[in-house]
Amino acid sequence: MISRWPVLTVFGVLAVSLPSLAQSSAALPPGMHGGPRPHDPVRELTHLTQALDLTAEQQTQIKPILEDRDTQMQTLHENSSLSRQESMAKAKGILDQSDSAIEAVLNSEQKAKFEKQRAMHAQMTHRHDNTWRPDGTPEPDGAGPPGGDGPPPDGPPGI
Repeated sequence: MISRWPVLTVFGVLAVSLPSLAQSSAALPPGMHGGPRPHDPVRELTHLTQALDLTAEQQTQIKPILEDRDTQMQTLHENSSLSRQESMAKAKGILDQSDSAIEAVLNSEQKAKFEKQRAMHAQMTHRHDNTWRPDGTPEPDGAGPPGGDGPPPDGPPGI
């Protein structure tokens, strides 16, 4: 089974940053916001439809799953009483549940593509995570944790 822990780290960062984003977009005119939500159900359904060649019936079945996930994630992000770890654990549960529900609608070929997509996303997220310290603060430019993607400790080659 593919680990979704790196994906949850991103949601943890979003959970911490969403209140400040909400404040900055509060000054925008009515109907405007600071950009699309990270997991906008309509955009994600469009992406899944193209990537997995979903039928109209599958789209009809998956859309409410994505909408429910979005609602649950928004509620979770608005809940300031949870610690970061609690929030991340709940987000993992929401994602696992929605992924399982989506997979139940897919045929075997689509499931394989879906799982491959999730693996690639997790891998990209893990690469991004290597630029963050365990306390949630960014590493200085070019530096990363041991074994990360940053340059060697003595600087880039040729210097």
